[in-house]
Amino acid sequence: MFDFNCNITPENKDAYEMLPYVSSANISAGLHNGNPIDILKFANYAVRHEISIGVLIDGDNKEKDEDKISADILYQISAVAGFLNTYGLKIENIRLNGKYYDKLNSDKDFAKIVAKAVQQFNPWLNIIIKNEEIKKYLEDELYSKCALEVDFGKNTSIREIREANTTPETIHFEDIENLKRACDVLKPTPITYNRVSEDF
Repeated sequence: MFDFNCNITPENKDAYEMLPYVSSANISAGLHNGNPIDILKFANYAVRHEISIGVLIDGDNKEKDEDKISADILYQISAVAGFLNTYGLKIENIRLNGKYYDKLNSDKDFAKIVAKAVQQFNPWLNIIIKNEEIKKYLEDELYSKCALEVDFGKNTSIREIREANTTPETIHFEDIENLKRACDVLKPTPITYNRVSEDF
């Protein structure tokens, strides 16, 4: 089983065309060009369709102050979660964006700050991550919920992912053509609290 995931951002012009093909999507929060109208549009879609919802978080990757980083993360999660709650919707996943995402996957100390902030909001939320070593660290040391991610590019195949040494929980797509190609082979399954936390 694989989750198919995409980001809903102003930069992704194909985002809403991609939604019928994915099982989870991450909506931009306030610090990543997020705005209430985009969240409203996504909420209206999510109410009518079965889709796992994530919050796409961004920030200053050069920031060193742990309290500031934590506050920025909590603010973004809370803003989107509160908005979606008025529609009876819950968030399931947290994905970082851009340089924040790169730092999550390369800096263990930063990853720890992120994980603690996410846990403060809801310890059952999945943190989407591609670095297996840092994923294991967060799970073993902090008991964080994490979902291993791989990117699906033009030269990637589902067979290649299935035969890899480590099987991901989620596959991230940046364009609709690669997404459609993957959907021709496999029907996606969303990552949820129950799926990734079944051993807790």
